[in-house]
Amino acid sequence: MTPGENMRSFLTLGKACLERQAQQRNIRHHFIHEVRLLASPKPNDIICIMVVRNEEMRLPDCLRHHRTIGVDRFAIIDNSSNDQTRAFLLNQPDVDCYKTSNKYSEARSGVYWHTRLARRYGFGRWYLSVDADELLVYSGMERHDLHDLSNFLESRKSKALFAPMIDMYSKEPSGSVSYEPGQSMLRACPFFDGDSYHVTKRADAIVDIKGGPRVRKLSSEASPFAHQLKKYPFFRWDRSLRRPTIHTLKLHRHEPSASGALLHFKFLADFAEKVNFAIKTNEFWNGSVQYRRYRDGLATSDLDVLHYEGSREYKSPESLISAGLIGSIDWNACAAVARKARVEGEIGRSPATSQGTSLGS
Repeated sequence: MTPGENMRSFLTLGKACLERQAQQRNIRHHFIHEVRLLASPKPNDIICIMVVRNEEMRLPDCLRHHRTIGVDRFAIIDNSSNDQTRAFLLNQPDVDCYKTSNKYSEARSGVYWHTRLARRYGFGRWYLSVDADELLVYSGMERHDLHDLSNFLESRKSKALFAPMIDMYSKEPSGSVSYEPGQSMLRACPFFDGDSYHVTKRADAIVDIKGGPRVRKLSSEASPFAHQLKKYPFFRWDRSLRRPTIHTLKLHRHEPSASGALLHFKFLADFAEKVNFAIKTNEFWNGSVQYRRYRDGLATSDLDVLHYEGSREYKSPESLISAGLIGSIDWNACAAVARKARVEGEIGRSPATSQGTSLGS
């Protein structure tokens, strides 16, 4: 490494250290309070951290889905709900419940709260970070849970799964979608855009996605609409990881090795209500500017019906793979790496075992 490269590396590390110190100072000012804690989780338990507000409609299906794919414990922060959200959480056998009355926007869209919980449960473990209106899906999830997925990522020396939001919707207007708490969100909104997303790849790995129904319906040449779909919801949180926003991770020497998707159920019957709340509280990104566009789209009926000739019905992760929106995971390669590691481990242990037998005879 040249002297110039050494200096750039030193400056980069110094900048990262200053950013981390500033974030830690901010985190200390965003308190969360324990409501109900269960016994301490096991070291290998996968913990799902969520921030919710008035999500009694979506939480039952969200928790059910993520239990099915391997979440061992939920750590959920109730941010001033006034419906039955907290009562529901306290009735769950695997939920640690917290509360806060701080503003979501001032906590950097919940990032500071997530970091406080990661400190509590410990760095060096795998975490899932989703919203109540998101369901994580990935290739092979019917046979391989999140523990298998973490092993796969570690076998590829990767610390995170890239999984952007894919908006799901019904054939009906969002205000007419029939849905009750506990029902399948996917059954109510089974469709996604099959040809409006634009995918960016690097070394055959998907690293970014733009577009989707919101862009399709709200953009014009005079007033383009842009929003952030990019997320890393499943990651190994250690001290080298920094999370500047809910959509981004900064990892030392991280290369993308697999992708999934967050099926995003924004367009249920309470969509207009949530839009009005976001505008009233002004707590979302950039003064809730995107929600003002949603309000305008609802007023002009542009967002009434999202279904179009390019819509596809979601059946399984294969639906997204065939649309080019997520990659296929080579689970056989992961199994081969595991077998090789076991064999090498056995070979490495055998001389010591033989020597021990000889000395003991």
